[in-house]
Amino acid sequence: MAHERGARLLMVACLLCHSNLDFQQAAIARERGFDFRLPVLYLTQLIGLALGLPAERLGLQRHFVPVPVEALVPAGGASRV
Repeated sequence: MAHERGARLLMVACLLCHSNLDFQQAAIARERGFDFRLPVLYLTQLIGLALGLPAERLGLQRHFVPVPVEALVPAGGASRV
């Protein structure tokens, strides 16, 4: 439903929800015949991006669904901390 409405990512505040949605998304999409993958960010990771923290420091490289940081943060972005 999020994909149908144009979502570019999912944001969660629950660690278990994050793990389930990020790790299981490929299997769910395959089972239902979908051809998409939405990045799933934990609330504090999204806040960190907004504050200009580097993706590596936020652990975004560890996600199962790749997080397109350059598409989420405007060119030039916030100052890096």
